[in-house]
Amino acid sequence: MKKLVTVSLVMMVLPVMLVSQASANGLTNDSKGMPLVKSSDKNDEKNREKMKLAKMHQEVRGGITSAEAVENEYRKFKAKWGGELTDSPEELRLSSAGNGKVEPDALYSKLLSLSQIPQERNWYCGPASVVEILKSYGTSTGKQQTQDSVVPSLYATSSTGTPWSKGTVAGTYFYPVADTLDYYMNSANNYAAYASPSAAQFKSSVVYTIDKGYPVVANVIEYSGNTTRLTGHPLGITLQHWVAVFGYNQNGDTAWYADSAAGAAGLSFDTSAIPKYSELPVSKWSTLVNERGIIW
Repeated sequence: MKKLVTVSLVMMVLPVMLVSQASANGLTNDSKGMPLVKSSDKNDEKNREKMKLAKMHQEVRGGITSAEAVENEYRKFKAKWGGELTDSPEELRLSSAGNGKVEPDALYSKLLSLSQIPQERNWYCGPASVVEILKSYGTSTGKQQTQDSVVPSLYATSSTGTPWSKGTVAGTYFYPVADTLDYYMNSANNYAAYASPSAAQFKSSVVYTIDKGYPVVANVIEYSGNTTRLTGHPLGITLQHWVAVFGYNQNGDTAWYADSAAGAAGLSFDTSAIPKYSELPVSKWSTLVNERGIIW
């Protein structure tokens, strides 16, 4: 967690491990020989395609679209963006009732396995959230990562924390959290950055990603004059924070998250009132991520 500062968009050399993954995903280099990165136009393209899949998934949940139809679109998506192609047990489960009918309890809630990890430094909320996900969903190499080891690929610094995006000399942007998760998860979820989602968009994106079996990462800004906060966070100061969203309830009207500030030492305020896990309605989430967004 960091007090909010302006993020500098100075291009840095992307670690070789992420360059190779970007190349595998068919991403392009810029004209000045900078490392291969997920440029903003590529991210926007991927995001639009994921939004289409999320919409179809909602239709499967409502009995409007068949699971086979969305599965076909998903296979096309994976063929384009790379990563391991896995079956979609959630969509098969949702369609198992037959005739497009789904049992209500199959839709109401889902919590993924994820263990909260206290951030090791006051600016390590990004590294902690990423490691929380990698410990359960990373490759064998991903599971071995620590908060310190992911700092370089996240471009995290003590003055800026973990940035939402970074700029390139070509004038585009890339998204370090999405890149890092994709690399250490072998692009299993094909993470994309979704800026400033509405409440409905947040709900659809979270439900789709959780139903697929992967957590979401939310980049939150809590302004000093706003009472909409993560649970237990103090009023009167402006904070930028990353949290891992690992489940939903009430058909997606609320979302569960793990807060790395809980139990963390060295923060500038009392963290005793911050729970490891908490649940917030999507109306609050849309306010909290409005200035940044989610990695889904």
